This record gives sequence, structure tokens and C-alpha cells, in this order.
Amino acid sequence: MDTMSERLYIGIDLGTYQSTIASSSGTIHTVETIVGRPKDPVARNMLKRDVLFGADALKHKMSCDLYRPMAKGVTQDDEANLAAA
Repeated sequence: MDTMSERLYIGIDLGTYQSTIASSSGTIHTVETIVGRPKDPVARNMLKRDVLFGADALKHKMSCDLYRPMAKGVTQDDEANLAAA
């Protein structure tokens, strides 16, 4: 049995505007790199979620505060990451 032929390799590219996941089987999936959080409790109840991603966040952009989690190659969740950029 050849274990090399059974391996599946995955590649992930986290970009500022788009992120892509590709596999050695030829599957490629690209999503918008954007996150939405409901602006207020009314929006939270309407959306029934605390966080929205990609096209779903853009679809509900009037009800959400949007941000891009990647910028200048670093995640935007930590002041230390921003200082390093």
C-alpha cells in the first residue's frame, strides 16, 4: 500500500481581502476575509449569531460592524501584533 498517494495536502493563504484554502485533490475555496459583529442587541436577535464571516457578513453589513482581521500580514486582534507590523 502506497501511503504517499493517500495523503491530502492542504494550503491556506490568509489575505487582507480574500483567503483561499486549496488541497492536493484540486479543490480550491476562496472567501472574503471580513468579519461582522452585530451592532446592537436588536441586530443580534435578528441575526441569531454573534459573529458572521465572509459573504454572510457583507450581506448583513447594515446590521454589523465590519472589520478585516488581517492587515499588513498580521492579525488585528492584538496590540502586540499591530506594533510588530
